[in-house]
Amino acid sequence: MHRHLSSRSIIQSLALATFLLVAGGDTIKVCAQSRRQAAPLEFAVSYNAIRANAPPGGCSCFYMSGGRAEVNLHFLGWLSAVAEVGGAHANNINSSADGVGRITYLFGPRVTHRSGHRLSSFAQVLFGEAHGFDGYFPTMTTSSSTANSFAFSTGGGLDLSLSHRVAVRVLQADYLYTQLPNAVGDRQNNLRLGAGIVFRIR
Repeated sequence: MHRHLSSRSIIQSLALATFLLVAGGDTIKVCAQSRRQAAPLEFAVSYNAIRANAPPGGCSCFYMSGGRAEVNLHFLGWLSAVAEVGGAHANNINSSADGVGRITYLFGPRVTHRSGHRLSSFAQVLFGEAHGFDGYFPTMTTSSSTANSFAFSTGGGLDLSLSHRVAVRVLQADYLYTQLPNAVGDRQNNLRLGAGIVFRIR
């Protein structure tokens, strides 16, 4: 009787150990695959058009053209950190001889949703600094051709994968807020539209 119980216990223990090994192996495999899929490093470059505020005294808005480059590091399948540098310039604003340029340095989180194997959409919130140049930036007491300010951006985009390493950024749309001096509130509320290409390193 004791021998029978001992053999039965051994069989149960072996079965439990086998189950734990199989389940543990599958869990490790899934986690490893998740890490491989969810932690790529991405580089993106894109062309951008920005609908910007008119200068003081103007009655309409104007468009700036330029580009941006970004690095995107995934921590989870849906969460990543973005570092972005963007620049744009406009000449002859509203048929005048005035121009203006702006560079932004932005950082923040991004949330990505994958629809199938090829499409992915994302939303992000970025904070950083704006540098204005080649323009006219008046304050209450003086003016300058350059200026710096806080910058904030929120928006999203859509990527279409061509392969495991390359994707097309079909569209990216952002609200871009800066506080460069203009003697009229010192605020710029801009719409930024772009498209480009994404390179993935796995």
